[in-house]
Amino acid sequence: MAASDRYPDVFFGVVSIPMRTSISYARKLSRLYDAIGFFYATGAIHQGATKGEILMKTTRNKRLTTLVTLSMLGAISFVLMLFNFPLPFLPPFLKVDFSDIPALVAGIVFSPLAGVVVVALKNVLYYVFNGGGVPVGELANFFAGVAFMYPVAWFYHKRKTNKALASGLVAGTITMALSLAILNYVLILPAYAFFFGMAEMADPAVKTNLVLYGILPFNFIKALLITALFVPLFIKLKPWIERQRMQLQA
Repeated sequence: MAASDRYPDVFFGVVSIPMRTSISYARKLSRLYDAIGFFYATGAIHQGATKGEILMKTTRNKRLTTLVTLSMLGAISFVLMLFNFPLPFLPPFLKVDFSDIPALVAGIVFSPLAGVVVVALKNVLYYVFNGGGVPVGELANFFAGVAFMYPVAWFYHKRKTNKALASGLVAGTITMALSLAILNYVLILPAYAFFFGMAEMADPAVKTNLVLYGILPFNFIKALLITALFVPLFIKLKPWIERQRMQLQA
């Protein structure tokens, strides 16, 4: 029997290929497909790992950016805290400063908790550079800053509108004024009496007069002054704030 009889030709269009050759081609083609499939799968796995690595790196970069930004805002807040002034018709130890503005920016750009971090960092720096001691004033400033900033940031993150910001500023003003009045009467003024020998601060009549005619109106006025400065600053910075928020959400 001739070779052509054992392996008949296979016709593909007008091209005639012997059967033995076509089998050999089929085997080679199958191996080629297997190799392509292996390399494709390997590449897909490698690509998936690369995407995971990129995602982890991006997350780390965002966290690093957040930490650096909060540190900068805390430092700016500390510097602003040094520039304080009393109000002429109130007790001289009650002094206004604008160090809560960086905390408001942090709370609006990142989260209310980020604003708390800035307030805490500011007071830690002030405590360290002020020589230590009993941090009664720093704790009072921390509670005041958080009481004002947190409602503002919380309201803004609920709606992210100017109306939400206005509602937050009103809520923050009321919260800071009332909570600091209670906190001073119950804790802060007695702490001054205990740690600094200011016995008059423990007298209920003195505390009542000081809270009603000093601390309460002071915190209202302070909140109004901060609001008056922050609102035009927020309008100016709003495009930048929105870009920062979008980058963090990306």
